[in-house]
Amino acid sequence: MLGMSTLPRMTGLRADLAPHRQWALCRWFYANPVWYYWRPSATHELDTRGRFFELVDPDLRELCRTLNEAGIRTTPSCQGHSYLRERFERIWEVLKGEEELIRTPGLEVKDSENQKPYLFRDPAYRIPWESFEAFYRDAAGHQGMGYIGLIIPEAMEQMIDRVRAEKYASVSATIAEDDDLSRRLGGTVFSVTVNTPDPQTRSIEWQGLTEYIRQSLDHVLTA
Repeated sequence: MLGMSTLPRMTGLRADLAPHRQWALCRWFYANPVWYYWRPSATHELDTRGRFFELVDPDLRELCRTLNEAGIRTTPSCQGHSYLRERFERIWEVLKGEEELIRTPGLEVKDSENQKPYLFRDPAYRIPWESFEAFYRDAAGHQGMGYIGLIIPEAMEQMIDRVRAEKYASVSATIAEDDDLSRRLGGTVFSVTVNTPDPQTRSIEWQGLTEYIRQSLDHVLTA
């Protein structure tokens, strides 16, 4: 394992909350997987070996595996959460401790896509919230929305046509084509969202979406 002094340097990482559909345009890093740092980047190189699926939220693991094995790339994602205040208090303590390390001597972070380590050091770094209460309002209000983007290659025309034609929607889940992300990322991008504060309903929605994708792939591959 590389020592801290020999790690490649990383600067410009952020800890604030990026809008969901922007996640595909970001590269994500972590020191402790309770919270992720990010920087703008539309380049992704998923290595699904090692810890990749461990870092994917449980409700999304089967869906990600099904898509990736079929040749469909997935964007950074989140199943959505219903965490209590106490969890955010623990995250705040982690972020405050990492803030001190980032300023000096540096914090070892890993690229969540390929697990490559870097040293994130910035003497001027500050957490982007003035207080825990500000952090809690921001983070707790953001957590109920689950999101994943599907990047379907143009060669899978039948799959693209099927997802377009199906117009999948339920009470809490939607699949919508994103023309802007399609232009930026290549392929055809569909943004999948699940928005519900109830964890049981959320899990059921993701199970339904996973089965829908599996059936769609089976239909296309056997047509």
